[in-house]
This record gives sequence, C-alpha cells and structure tokens, in this order.
Amino acid sequence: MDAYRPDPEIEKLLKLVLPSLNKGFKEALEYALARAKYFVSFEDFTRILLYKLEEKMVLPDVVKGKLWEELEKIYNNAVQETVLEIAQAGKFIDFRMPDSRSVEYALRLHDFYLGKFFQGDKQLRKRVLNWMSEYYLQEGNPIGKGQKGIKEFLKHFKNYIQPQTEWKARQIIDTSVNFLRNAGKIRTLQHARVEYYRWDATSDRLTCKICRALDGRIFKTAEAVRVLDMLETTQDPELIRGLRPFITTVLPPDANPITKMPPAHPHCFPEDVEVFTNEGFKQINSLTGEELFFSFNPDNPTEFGFVPAVHIFKYHYKGKLVRFTNRQLDIAVTPDHSMLTYSRGGKKRKKKGYHFYTAEKLPRDYSIPLSPIVYSGGVKKIQFGGITLPSTLFARLMGYYLSEGSTSVNPEGRYVIKIAQSNQEKKIRIAMELKELEEHGFKVWVGKDAIYLKSPNSEFAQSLQLLGKSNTKHLPPELFKCSPEDLRIFINCYVYGDGTVKKGKHWKGAQFNDSITAFTSSKKLADFFALVCLLAGYSVSYYVQRTAGKTCEFKNGTYTINTDIYRINIKRSRYVWNYRKSYMDYDGLVYGIELQKWHTLFVRYRGKTCWTGNCRCRVVAHFEISA
Repeated sequence: MDAYRPDPEIEKLLKLVLPSLNKGFKEALEYALARAKYFVSFEDFTRILLYKLEEKMVLPDVVKGKLWEELEKIYNNAVQETVLEIAQAGKFIDFRMPDSRSVEYALRLHDFYLGKFFQGDKQLRKRVLNWMSEYYLQEGNPIGKGQKGIKEFLKHFKNYIQPQTEWKARQIIDTSVNFLRNAGKIRTLQHARVEYYRWDATSDRLTCKICRALDGRIFKTAEAVRVLDMLETTQDPELIRGLRPFITTVLPPDANPITKMPPAHPHCFPEDVEVFTNEGFKQINSLTGEELFFSFNPDNPTEFGFVPAVHIFKYHYKGKLVRFTNRQLDIAVTPDHSMLTYSRGGKKRKKKGYHFYTAEKLPRDYSIPLSPIVYSGGVKKIQFGGITLPSTLFARLMGYYLSEGSTSVNPEGRYVIKIAQSNQEKKIRIAMELKELEEHGFKVWVGKDAIYLKSPNSEFAQSLQLLGKSNTKHLPPELFKCSPEDLRIFINCYVYGDGTVKKGKHWKGAQFNDSITAFTSSKKLADFFALVCLLAGYSVSYYVQRTAGKTCEFKNGTYTINTDIYRINIKRSRYVWNYRKSYMDYDGLVYGIELQKWHTLFVRYRGKTCWTGNCRCRVVAHFEISA
C-alpha cells in the first residue's frame, strides 16, 4: 500500500473545516484516505470519514454538508481517471455484461406467476414479459413516484387480466425487479472476483433487531451464488420458498441464515390501515405509488414533510396480528413489523429518544408516539386573496369561516361573505374577534342569523369561494405557514363555530384535560385537520357518524342529510404509555411501504392515529484490509 501523501485537494478540505478544526482532524482524514482504495462506494468512504471525524470533534451540519460535496468532487474525478487507466491497460471489466442464467430465471419466474392471473396462452405472457423488459430499460422501474408504467401496462393488457388483479400485476413487476437488483449485485461481485460481501443495514435508531443482528455479517459470495444457481435452475416453486424464506426471529451471531440477501423479512399492515399522504388519508390497499407520504426524522423531530415511496408491496398472510389498543390508540401489524417507540431514558432503558422494535418484542415501558413533531416555524404576515393579514387574524378568520362560513353572489353580482350563527352570544363574540379586519379595509356587521363581511376586493371573496362549501371544503395552503400558536387559535375558533368542548373531570386530586371535538362533512378537511393538529402539538382520532340518507328536523324545516359527519377528537397527548397488547387472527393481504428517507409513517386504524415505520438493508462488497 502506497504511503499517504497530502495533496492540494486535501489542503482544500482542511481549509473548509478550519472553523471546527482541532488536532484530531488530520488524523481522521489520513485514516480514511489511506484506506480509500478498499471502499466499493463513495457513500461508504464518506460515512467512515465522518464517523472518524465525529469521534474527535463536533462538526456543524453545514460543514458536514460542504465536506460531503467536496469529497464527491474528488471521488468523481478519481473515478474518471481510474476507469481511463484501467481501460488503457486492457484490464477493464464490463459490469454491464448480462448474465443469461439470471435473465432466464427472471423470465421463468415472471411466467410462473403470470400464468396464475393472465387469461391467454404462453405467447401472450411472452408479449407481457417483453413489454416489462423494454419499459424497464427505457423508463426505469415501472412502479414508483413519477412513473406511469402501471397505467401503460394496463393500457396494453387490461383486457387480458382477470377482475381485480391490477395489484397482482404491480406486485409481480415490483417484487421481481427488486429481487433481481439484489441478485445482480451478487453476480457483479462474482464477475469481479470479490470473495466476500457484507449485509449492510441502515443502522440508525429505526433499524429493527432482526436486521441489526444481520448488520455487518460477512458472507461468502460463492455461497450466495450457489443459492442463486439453485433458484435459477429449479422448476419447483416449493424449493424457491425454501431457499428464500423470510427471517422472523433475531438470529444469534453464530447462526447461518438460509436467506443471505436482503430483504430479511416483511413488516406490514392489514389492508384496512390508512396512511397519511399528500392526498389525505388513503387505505393502504388503494395506493398507486404516485403519492407522497407524511414522515418525520426521528433523529431530529423538527424535520418533517411529504416523502416519496421507493417500494410498495403486498403478500398474503395467514397468522396472528399484534394489536395495540387503549382509548387513544388502535393499530394492528404483523408480529415482525417495525414499531416506532419513544424512550424516556433511564438505567434500564435505551437513551431518551426514538427507537425501533418489532411489534412482538416491544417493551412495555416504551411509549408509542401520537404527535412527535416539533414545529417552531411560522410567519407573521399571510397573503391571501390579494390582501396581507396578520397571521393570528388570518388563523382566526379561517377557523370561523371554514366551520360555518360561505361565500355567494347576490342578484346584484356582489359577493356575500357570511358566517352562519344563530346563537346570539356566539354571534357577538365572533363579530368582536373579527372587528380587526376593518383595519385592513373590510366591513364587519351582525345580521339576524349570521356575521357578514365585505372584502375590499373581489379577489379575496373569490379565494374564499374556492375553499369549497359543505362537504367539499378544504384548508388553504397558507394556513400551514402559521406558527403553532396561530394554529391553536385556528383550532379553537373552528371548534367554537362547529364543535364542542367538554370540561375535563377533577378526579383523585388530578384535573383532566378538556375533551375537544370538531365536526365536518368534508373528508378532505377532516384529513388535513390532522396535519394542523400535529403542527400545533396535538394528537387526533376520528369517528364517522353515518348520517347520509337520514332525515332530521332543523329550526328551518326537515331535511335529508346527504353526507356523513366526521367527528375529530383533539387530544393534548403526544405519546401513549399504557396500552394493551393482544393478538388477533388474520387471513388476507398485508401491505408494506418503504420511504425514500426518514422511514416513519403516520397511520390511522379504526379511527385512531399513531406513528410507525419500517427498516432497510442492502448488499455491499467486503474487502479484507491487511495491516
């Protein structure tokens, strides 16, 4: 191994991190660069460098980000130079070389499954497989964010698919492509004569015990190739199941798992679980792959947002589901599903923060998070409909308007904005709280059964009208720019207009929190009300009153109700500590989602919401480093 010699690029890095420099920096840099030739990927090299640096100092995130960028530039330049040198020496290995056995195995595996649900002969299945292969090469994986593959697939072959089997087509395409991706890595290592590979779990606090036990395990490439050879040559589906079983228990260090390639195990939800997306809550069996999923970073709860999925899958499961319940919680998952938990710290617990456990092994003294997000943002001014208002006033107006308000056009062509309210006391209070609007050009007055507003321009009234009415109402995007304090004002005003507050009981010397409930007939408003509550530091649960089609008497007459009513129960609880763990029989499809980052999901089951997640693994080449 050549001795390490500093060069100008390294000196550039030294200057970049100079504000955080101490005597250990150069040692860490030399340690990583001296071993750089043994790393198979840039990510592995950078990870070990940052790890060594943080052993000796605390680096700000900004510095780490810039350091990563500079290392990536050096890496890319070195890759280009190295490829050129190898090609000139005549020793270039073409890793693009197809492996005929793997391709043949893929074709037979697809054909085996396609024959189960496709109406047609073998020639038709061959046409389907050719389409899959061509589309994958040209467009990438047919499933996933930004892909239209499944639509194109159904456009060409929908008439040949048996009823309600579109998800099966999606599953076969996605599962086969992902398996072949792992098998392809093993074959690449075989061609490059790499003798060992490493099972590489993400190894963050979200990694479950099963995957953590396999993390870092070294396997012989030849053993994995032997299993692949058997998979590629067998005609027996039962042998495939035996060679690729899911791992459902934590393996001891000396165990030799049959499955030597990720994924190790499924971790899934029953089909009636809903997940929160950019389209609201969606039942997991209706996902298309185009959605974004609301997630947060468990290592830094101030980071959150909508994240794309990289993998959505399903399979049939017959067995026990683990169910966690109490008054605020209800969630059912497979026993090996990765549950997000929160620890208060202490001698007998892991350090304070979020951790991951399988549902079956979840310790009783760890909580399940309901509202873990830490939001401290917000602006002071909101522009809406061509008018700029203080954020507090905007939140107050939206709360009252979305609960009982409407916008219409009178016979003279003028916009009429009103907030319906027959209770005299409430009507006066709402009018007083909205009186501040007059400082911004509005007119506010009290009518017989409503508070009326006149906006200084028609654009503002039109913007209110676009928020919908009755069962089509929805929250304006501008509302999510408000601070947590303003969002709590919005919630209070909405509940005052269309909700109830039941005073908490005083029992055994303790004062219980008030019970707060909001009502709406709009599913979209109800769904995104949950996001408002999360940002405000509250948790929510739902109950649907099946009122559609019922006849009710009102003050102004008898009417038939056209929609159901959503009851949104708002709680101040952020975690559930005392819950009941039980088991329930299940025989049906279960679903799993893997996100691009953060790997936490906000889900709803039987009206109760909570946070959970999943874990990830991959294959990485391993080299023995000599002294």
